[in-house]
Amino acid sequence: MSASATVHQNPLLQGSGLPTFTDITPDQVEPAFTQLLTELWKQLTILESSVEPTWSALVEPLEQLTERLSWSWRVLNHLMAVKNSPD
Repeated sequence: MSASATVHQNPLLQGSGLPTFTDITPDQVEPAFTQLLTELWKQLTILESSVEPTWSALVEPLEQLTERLSWSWRVLNHLMAVKNSPD
């Protein structure tokens, strides 16, 4: 998988909505989270350099930055729970 995969190539990069669980494979996990963390770090660096110390200028953009990673992490946690469930 390329260094900058698309949602079509890796459904863990979708970031919102209902995940396409049937399209997710174990080999997609590490590349997806590596890409998400790299992008988040770049965006966080940009935010840090231009931030005003206010709620709307810092906290709201920070929440938006982390939402895509949080979505992917929740999808992975769900899959882990299902896979590790005795049912």
